[in-house]
Amino acid sequence: MWSSLPLLSSVSAWALYVGAAAAAVSVAASLISTVTATRASDISNRQANEKISEANARAAEAIQESQRLKLEVEKERIERLRLEARLVPRRLSAIDQQKISDIIKNDAFFNKVMFVTAGFSPECIDLVNDFKDVFANSGFETVKSITEIAPSQTYYGVNVGMSSGDKPADGSVPLVIAELVEALSTMGLAAVPPMVNLYDDVGPACIALRIGHKSA
Repeated sequence: MWSSLPLLSSVSAWALYVGAAAAAVSVAASLISTVTATRASDISNRQANEKISEANARAAEAIQESQRLKLEVEKERIERLRLEARLVPRRLSAIDQQKISDIIKNDAFFNKVMFVTAGFSPECIDLVNDFKDVFANSGFETVKSITEIAPSQTYYGVNVGMSSGDKPADGSVPLVIAELVEALSTMGLAAVPPMVNLYDDVGPACIALRIGHKSA
């Protein structure tokens, strides 16, 4: 009679081997699956990051382009305003006239005015007439009004002057003259840079206004 114990032991051993092999295969498969999943995840994350980077780059380019367009629009707006300002004739508004009148009417020394106009430009003539009205209504006497047909040099803006004999001994500028220059600068009418001219041929207590061409 054959003994069954060795056969059973052999079968059991093979069963263990097979089980162990199956377990090993399962572990290996699990590791492969994990590695594969990890690599797939890495690839997916890398692709996602690349897409995010591309999107950020496009967004940055769009922002830069938007800023560039805004700058161009603003530049065009400023240039248009400058062109409009060049085309609009210089005149004294009611507010401008009142401001000038408030400066000059209560001065205790100056009570006369003279005007020098650069040529027969209608724009210059209208502006000097505005000044004449303000000074007349403020109690000033117009002692002279000259139109320079061919001045020795072209000048722009409104220059304020007075007799060299009226200049204070300390070299300062009389308050009414300084305030008038500042007001004309605020109105955009004064010569650039603003200055006070001294004339030898202007009488005492007289403010001299030289109305030049409109600035280009």
